[in-house]
Amino acid sequence: MSRVRRMYHEKEEWIRFLSGKEWDYYMTLTFKGTPSESHARRAANNFMKMHPSPELAFIVFEGFGRVNPHLHGLIKFPSPQKPTASSLCERWYERNGQAKIEPPESVEAAAGYCCKHLTPDSYELYSNGK
Repeated sequence: MSRVRRMYHEKEEWIRFLSGKEWDYYMTLTFKGTPSESHARRAANNFMKMHPSPELAFIVFEGFGRVNPHLHGLIKFPSPQKPTASSLCERWYERNGQAKIEPPESVEAAAGYCCKHLTPDSYELYSNGK
């Protein structure tokens, strides 16, 4: 199987997996300035250590090595501890930049968008804040 075909199948598998979950929020997270990818990964890791910790989160790092690097993701919190979207936006903004966080209109569409630029080293799957 060619590398391109294998990557396509991997994206499709991720979309199926993500579409089968109940997500609280779809996120687009930006940065003040142009961070390195390692800085963005640290920012995402720190964001996942919030209280309450997410039960599950999937974050894709997009645009690194180019202009306007940003993150897309899906996040789920344990019921009844789910924070509001606005409180999550404030947490991100305090240290990093703008955030758009809202319930996904369609989990399938949000999963597909997150996986649009998926490569083997461009994402993190967090479970229970780790």
